[in-house]
Amino acid sequence: MPDARAPMLRFTFDGRPLDAPRGASVASALMANGISSWRRTRSLGAARGLLCGIGSCFDCLVDVGDAHAVRACLTPLQDGDAVRTSASLGSSAIPPPHGASSGPRSSEDGGPLRGDVLVIGGGPAGLSAADAAVARGVSVVLVDNAHRLGGQLLRQPSSDEAGGVAPLGPRLTARYPRLAGAPALFVATGSAVWQLRTGPHGVAGWLEDGRRVEATAVVLAPGATELVAPFPGWDLPGVVTAGGAQALLSAHDQLVGRRLLVAGSGPLLFAVAAHLADAGADVLGVVEALPARRLVAMMAALARYPMKAAEAATYIASLGQKGVGVRTGSVLARCEPGRRGAVSRAVVVPTAQDGHGGFRPWARRGRVYDVDAVCISFGFVPRLELARQLGLDEARLPDQQFSAVACDGTQATSVAGVFAAGEVTGIAGGEAAALEGAVAGASAAAYCKGDGSRWGGGGEPVAPTERKLLQARRFAGRLARVYRTAVPLELITDETVICRCEDVRADAIFAALAAGAATAREVRNVTRCGMGYCQGRTCGPLVQLVMKAARGSSMLQIGDFQKRPVVSPVTLEVVARSALPERPGEADRQDGEPCARAPK
Repeated sequence: MPDARAPMLRFTFDGRPLDAPRGASVASALMANGISSWRRTRSLGAARGLLCGIGSCFDCLVDVGDAHAVRACLTPLQDGDAVRTSASLGSSAIPPPHGASSGPRSSEDGGPLRGDVLVIGGGPAGLSAADAAVARGVSVVLVDNAHRLGGQLLRQPSSDEAGGVAPLGPRLTARYPRLAGAPALFVATGSAVWQLRTGPHGVAGWLEDGRRVEATAVVLAPGATELVAPFPGWDLPGVVTAGGAQALLSAHDQLVGRRLLVAGSGPLLFAVAAHLADAGADVLGVVEALPARRLVAMMAALARYPMKAAEAATYIASLGQKGVGVRTGSVLARCEPGRRGAVSRAVVVPTAQDGHGGFRPWARRGRVYDVDAVCISFGFVPRLELARQLGLDEARLPDQQFSAVACDGTQATSVAGVFAAGEVTGIAGGEAAALEGAVAGASAAAYCKGDGSRWGGGGEPVAPTERKLLQARRFAGRLARVYRTAVPLELITDETVICRCEDVRADAIFAALAAGAATAREVRNVTRCGMGYCQGRTCGPLVQLVMKAARGSSMLQIGDFQKRPVVSPVTLEVVARSALPERPGEADRQDGEPCARAPK
């Protein structure tokens, strides 16, 4: 937990004076003061707080000073900030540009950021891509919406021991020494890419803070969104994703609660539960939807991968030492609020698997847990918004229900100059993401140089990297066969909220299906599901799964919400700037056709 001796920030919440450690985000500061809710939804006025913890879901919107509806999980707390409960109404203020440069590639006059390779995403895939590209002598612009790089798996503390908040802290500098002080690298943090286009001059993107970035090639490494199962009470403050709880702990040394339940399905549950317990949380149990025999099959699969088996054994042993029980073949059926409106009770019931790999609760009554927070996860969904803007071809990997970007052996996509790496190419874990990033960065550098080889000179030979990547993908495939995405949809009642942004309940979705809606977009048009701040990142996959179960349609027939011209909410002024050409006669394409190689 935060060191009480560290310098503190003073701020107010709804007029009440509070303090928090330096380096805190607004969300971590509020939660450190026992506040779990700071937003009201627009339509029903329902209380909301932290959910994903990485800026994807927009559940944690808060007002800070003159800024309205900013994401509390991404917004650093400043001394003297006036924080207020948000009514979910946006601000007309344009956020100031963020970022830190480790080289001379920033634009002091507000002009575009330029580099040979644009890397979008600062997790293992993006960092490895930037490292490989810099090693091959090309300039790189690395963009991430967090203020410190690392993504979910390599997440850094919000500030280092000396109080520094540089994008590359000591941990990442040790891991990627080439990126520390590289003159050909510009790091733009705290602002995501909301639009991306290919054109005759290469690739152009626009950041949420209004800046434009240009490059000859791009590596897409945006990662994935965590999948959460809807059930009665899943929208209560205190119900967070497992990844969100992990992010809050890793970045801010802050627990989402003292008495916790970790539930859902997937290997992430055990890792998160172990880390939370090690940090002092009273983890009441791990609730895994899979039956015990499937977990035994997973352990058998791990036998071929000694390092992975040792990691899993460490988590399980740690939980056992702390007396944390594991309930298999069970699901979290509902959550109930306490006097303050946040979650206080969680009910777990046993399940039986149906013939389609889904889970069917077979008991009305279950075990009741008194909790402060609940951590939920049912896997991940690749983030395809930018890939859709470029018109990239997609594929569906075996045992994965959701589409991913299709790549060849060089991580090249169907559009010239566009490469992809990490979870956007299919959920395969951090090791595979880093290896794909290394290949993608090297390939993008070779593309910029006009080099026909896939590495462009220097660096690690192809064969060893390919062997490592093949092994990592095989391991991911074995896990996918054990943990097939299967959300217990039978838990949904008519009153269950599906779209958390717009307060759309399940009965509205069912009514749209009964009226003949056959695609996810038709459901959205009728119900407004997916039209809120997060643009369907949270509810979109759930709508797909509900429609697939109800109609028996394929995911391809149903479609999704990931194709849109604006990836995240920005002001109209920022949108207007993107319409202005930066060069005489420039006409960037938006249809995803292959772009011409930029002149050297």
